[in-house]
Amino acid sequence: MTAVAPPIGTANVAVPAEIPAAQARSLHVWNARLAAIHALQAVVILAFSFAKSPIVTAPLVSGYLTFDAATKTLVPAQRAIGGLPIGPAVALFFLCSALAHFMVAYPARGYYERSLARGQNPARWVEYAFSSSIMIVVIATLSGIQEVGTLIAIFGANAAMILFGWSMEAANEGRASVQWLHYVFGCIAGAVPWVVIGGADPRVRDRHLRLAVHRLQCLLDQHGAAVPQGRALARLPLRRAQLHAAQPDREVTAGLAGLGGDAPALRSGADLSRPRRGGRVP
Repeated sequence: MTAVAPPIGTANVAVPAEIPAAQARSLHVWNARLAAIHALQAVVILAFSFAKSPIVTAPLVSGYLTFDAATKTLVPAQRAIGGLPIGPAVALFFLCSALAHFMVAYPARGYYERSLARGQNPARWVEYAFSSSIMIVVIATLSGIQEVGTLIAIFGANAAMILFGWSMEAANEGRASVQWLHYVFGCIAGAVPWVVIGGADPRVRDRHLRLAVHRLQCLLDQHGAAVPQGRALARLPLRRAQLHAAQPDREVTAGLAGLGGDAPALRSGADLSRPRRGGRVP
């Protein structure tokens, strides 16, 4: 029987047993610090989320078919099943990162360092599979996608894309040449959520984005620095000041611009064509 030679470039290469001690210490310090930083970010996001009631949520619905006796056909229907709290979902993104860094810094440090010696980092891919999938679901809801089944599919496709990164590292351990199939398959899976988001009804998407911006403006207007009494902040382009003078009922936006209740001259439609020196308007 004739022996078959292995394909060119696929011969195994030596794999180190462990990473250098100095590198291990440096990674431990950085992972511990990043765990604390990401945990702090999660706390800050949660604090802002619950600073104002009601909390900002994106509606979630479940779509199904029902029988219409009048037309003798199946017609689409949906029922509301709750809402996705945007702030806590963003905080969960940071919490996933904090937990991953804590795990590789302390309880799973040995496994983490041994994996790095083999050219792999499974902890990274597992964390990304959860955190990035949470974030893309939030993006999808803000784009107007409400159907919970679609959001679950978006989460799953994105998680699959990330986990293909892990499988690519495992498949290429010790190889002299890179096997790219896992990367290609991951790109295919990862493109699906963005195709769905891009295909959302632009009218619905724009409406939800405007709602998100409005909610953010409300939050900033409530917790931002107070405007000094009897004085309007006028370090704004003149056109913006005129816009708020022409639309005095836009309380939130005017407040963000520093042209709220402390600027009676602007609300009365005063002449803004000649701002004072230093950028202040009358």
